[in-house]
Order: sequence, then C-alpha cells, then structure tokens
Amino acid sequence: MKKKNHLIYCVFILILFSIPGYKEIISELLIARDKSKNVQSLGFEAILGTDFGMQLLQHAFILILLTISSIYILSSCTLKLSELISNKVYKKLITYTFPVFSILSIFLLNSKYFPNSSHYITTLGNIDLYSPTSLLLIACLITCILYPAYLIANKAWEYKIPSIILSGLFLLAMTSPEKSIENTNKAYKNVIIIGIDSLRLDLMKDQMPYLSSWLERSSVFKNSFTPFARTFPAWSTILSGSFPPNHGARFNLIDETLLNKETKYLPEILADKNFKTVFATDERRFSYIGEEHGFEYIIGPRTGLSDFVLGQYSDNVILNLFTLLPFSGTFLPIIANNRAAAHLYRPDLFSRRLNRELNSIISEDQPLFLASHFCLAHWPFYYAEKNKTNDKKTNYLHGLRDIDKQIESLMNNLGEKRVLDNAIIIFISDHGESWQETITFNTKKSKIDFHTNGHGSNIINNNEHKVLISMNGLEIPNSNLDKTTTLADITPTILDQLKLYTRIRYDGKPLTKNIQENRVFPVESGFTVKAILNEIDIEKALSQAINRYTVNKSGELRIKVNETPFLLNGKEFGVRNKTKQLSSLLIKNKRELALIDYENMTLSTEKKAIKQETLLTSHYCKWFSDLNSETSVCPTN
Repeated sequence: MKKKNHLIYCVFILILFSIPGYKEIISELLIARDKSKNVQSLGFEAILGTDFGMQLLQHAFILILLTISSIYILSSCTLKLSELISNKVYKKLITYTFPVFSILSIFLLNSKYFPNSSHYITTLGNIDLYSPTSLLLIACLITCILYPAYLIANKAWEYKIPSIILSGLFLLAMTSPEKSIENTNKAYKNVIIIGIDSLRLDLMKDQMPYLSSWLERSSVFKNSFTPFARTFPAWSTILSGSFPPNHGARFNLIDETLLNKETKYLPEILADKNFKTVFATDERRFSYIGEEHGFEYIIGPRTGLSDFVLGQYSDNVILNLFTLLPFSGTFLPIIANNRAAAHLYRPDLFSRRLNRELNSIISEDQPLFLASHFCLAHWPFYYAEKNKTNDKKTNYLHGLRDIDKQIESLMNNLGEKRVLDNAIIIFISDHGESWQETITFNTKKSKIDFHTNGHGSNIINNNEHKVLISMNGLEIPNSNLDKTTTLADITPTILDQLKLYTRIRYDGKPLTKNIQENRVFPVESGFTVKAILNEIDIEKALSQAINRYTVNKSGELRIKVNETPFLLNGKEFGVRNKTKQLSSLLIKNKRELALIDYENMTLSTEKKAIKQETLLTSHYCKWFSDLNSETSVCPTN
C-alpha cells in the first residue's frame, strides 16, 4: 500500500474508534448551548482577544501535533515492518492489522488509566492488563513508540564517538548523588501549611490514617470555624489574619479592584524576611491565590476561562495518555495534574510533580514557607483512578483516602530534604461539605427546616463551617484547645511564633497566647444559583450565573464590579460563637434576623430574645451595619 493511502487508513481507524466518545462530548456541548444562551453576554469576540484565545490555540496546536505525529509514526512503523516480510499474505496482514492493534492499545490504556473518560470502552476496560490479549496489543504500541528511537540509533551509529560521549555524560548525570539539605542553622523555622478542601471532620479519622497519626501528636483545636465556606475567601482569611469584610474577598473570583489594597498577606511578610514562598494546589478554577498574595512560586494548573472550557471538554485519547508523562504540564498547563479536569486527574501524578518542583526550590540557606491545598475531596468527587458512582459519599471517601496518601508523599519528601527538622507544621481545611442535608430547628410554634447542599450557600450548617486547625512545632496553651478558633488565627499565630511583629491589627489572635473563652466572629455565604442547591448541574449553573461574570485581559473570569452590590444583598450573613448564631436568613421567602442555639437546636426571631444577646448584637452591628436595613437592632447612624 502506498504511504499516503496508508496514512489515510490509519486516520480512518482512529476516527472510527473515537466516534462514540466524541458523540457524547458533542451531545453535552449541544445541551450546554441550549441551556447557556446567556453565555453570549461574555462577548465572544472580546474573549478571543484575551489570553484565553492564545491558550486555546496552544492547546489545539499540541493536540494536532501529537495526533499527526502519532499517525505518522504508526504508519511509518507499519510499512517498515511489512518491508521486512517477504510473504505477500503476511505483508498485507501486517499492513492492515498492525494499525488496528496499535490504536486498540491506545484505547485500552485510556480505558484502564482514565475510566471516566468519554472514550472509555467497556470491553477493553474489563480486560486484564496482563492478559495475552492486552500484552499483544501493548506490544504493537511499544513497537511504534520505539520506532523513532530505532531511526535515531541508526543515525547515531554513524557518529560513534559523539554517541559514546553523550552516553557517558547521561550516565554520570543519572548516578550523581543528590545534595544534602541542612535546615537547622537557618534564621527562622520553615513554615508548612497543608490544607484540605471540603473536609468533613466526622469522616476524617477512619479514612485518613496518616493524617490522624500526625494529629495525635499535634495541638488540635476542637472548635474551629471558617468565616466563609468557600475556598478563595477562606484562604484570603488564612493568609491575611482578617475576616472577609476587612480583606474584601466576599466571593470566589471577585474582581481584584474590590479587594482591600491595605491588606498585607503572610507570604509578603515572610518574603521580606528571605523566605522562599510557595503555593501548591491541584485546582485553581475558583481561587486565584498566587502572586498577588506574595507567593514567589506557584505549583498547580493555570487559572482562567480556559480551565472551565478545557477542563470540562478536553477528552482525547492521545492527549489523555500524554498527561501521564512527567513533563506534560509544560505543554498542557491547563489540563495536566488538574483536579478540575476530573476525568484526567490522577493524585499520584500530582504528588510526583509537587515533590519534583519542590526539590528544585528548597534551598540550604533560605527558610521555606509552603502553603499547599489538596482538592480531591471537592466536587465532582470522582477522578481518573476511581469509577464514578451515583453515591457522592462513596466517591468522597475515596478522595479522602487518596488525599491521605498525597499528604504522606509530601511529608516523606520534606522529611528526606530535612525541611521538617526545624518547622512549624499546620494542618487545616478551608471548609466542610454537605450532601442535600436537612437541618431542623425548633421554634415556639413549630419546626422549621433548612435544606443545604455543597458548601457556601448557607451559614447555618456546622458540617460546612467547622474546620480542621492543627499545629505542630508551636507552644500552644492546652486551655486554648477547647476555645473558639477561626482561620483568621493562622497568620497571627505564625508571626508570633517566629517573633515577627507588625503594626497590623489582625482580626485573628495568636493561638500561642491565651485567648477568650467564647469568641464571636462574622460569618457569611457566597452567592448561589438554583442549579447547585440540590443535584449540581454545571451547565445549568453556568447558564444561571454567567451574566454576572466578565473575562479580563488575562483570560480569567471575574465577577462584574457593578454586580457586586446586588450579590452582596443576596448573601446570608451573621455572627456566631461556639454555640449561638445571630443571622440574617431567608425564612419562608422573607428575610429575618434569627437567633440560633446549636446546643438546643432552637431558632427565634423575637426581637426581645435577640436584644438580650448583647454581645452577638453588638458584633453583628459592627460587621454588617451596611447590610442590615431589614432590622432595628442596630443604631440608625
């Protein structure tokens, strides 16, 4: 067969096997088009003029290049093999069957490594990877992969001396010992924060044995809360020591111009003291924590509209397998090692990338500040290594177990590099999670039910607002462990332990000092669309919310500045301590000020009972006087 005709034949075979997977993706896109008529409000021409357009082009270029290269190598390898056979029958058999077997092998590996891919083929997925059938198919693919090496080796043989020299240098590089890192003589301790997204404290112990072993020898605060159960506001609180009304992060993806420009973040302070500052996370879709907060190094996927688009719809067998390679993040920065691209995400690959990049950053003469955030327990709960089930909790528990392995991998690597010899180690979560839960409170006349789902759409569910705060390597008074603590306490605690004192007035308190018995702090919700209140529908959510967003020059989604007053008025907000909460809630379609008692599970809207809680009302008026027009508990001025 002529080379051109054989290339066409290989393309035909690849398309034939790909059609079922693309049929599903095309169907999803058509549904998304019908549900998302408001997407046009973003302005497609303007979007393509941002970095988003270039990111799509880069992704498309890599996809086309890999596909063309794969087909060309497959065809060339097949024709070369057929040349080596004199028998015409066997020659034709190789010519026609070898490409089929090789492409089947690609789909076999895709089905094994990415069971949630649209190109998953049940028959191939059920085959044992070490069965004769699998080994035959994989042998064909390996032959194709080795074919370019065979050509290069043939050419290299003509230049024997350079080849020998290069081989010697390669072996020398491979066998050179790693440099030992000494951290004990640095001016400051290393600071390690390990964060876990969407962590349910009631499910943690049984699923996370490695983390639990650390907590047993750490100071664990039993009544810790987030002021805002969403990632960007929560991490802004962690890194600033301030609550959302002060640092300004009142929503995920809020426009940077609305953040408090006076806020001084922990990484900025530590960078001034010669710390190497690193932020590492496997998902950045809704949280753009990074350089703006003082971090010098970012380990994680690229942020922006491209993350939403490609993370959702980029599913190609050749690209999928390419992401298994250690350098794939350089060429595919949006989808490689990105938890948001759930069908592709493999936790072990992100751990390897994290350790590899950290090892190149860790220095002998500079202390390290590492803030890491693992997102495997976050929606959509499934990922590449686990088949998707209809039971959210089962998927969630799988995620906790693999996060535990990721933490163990990171800590082992830091231990080998001597980073933990002299370190402050803090384990935290940004918020919890709920699954269509109903919370019932007793009132004087009857009972009232609140339906919650996910996180951040309400302020009353403790499963969403209780968080992990655990500290190791600090001197913590035992009396503090039962008291109320918040994520705002992290920064003041670290600075106090390092004896780095600033003139900043923090909302949080250093937990190395004695703190108040039952502190009061503000809480608030994000803005929520109906599509995430029950069973989450990403397409409906996009349709209902997209007109609130714009795309900036960097190709990143941001809430429109002129939308924020309206969205602020739609938030739930209040103040609470360990056992009580005073909140502005929507009760039977009417916004009311309500006093909640968590110990007795009671709710009251009586003004007399509310005014008796003078500490709660004074804090409520302090934090939300600009949003309390529906109540008379605060002074009118």
